[in-house]
Amino acid sequence: VKGNSAGTVTKLVTIKTGKQIAVPLFIKEGNKIIVDTRDGSYIERAN
Repeated sequence: VKGNSAGTVTKLVTIKTGKQIAVPLFIKEGNKIIVDTRDGSYIERAN
């Protein structure tokens, strides 16, 4: 199912604010990401 994130392998990254967030392995240093400010979770990679 497209968009199904169950079973996705993640890694912890530290963002500029110092908070650590679990993101998918394809996220590389320098990538911009969108974070849900309600709970601090990864949403998607930004363009």
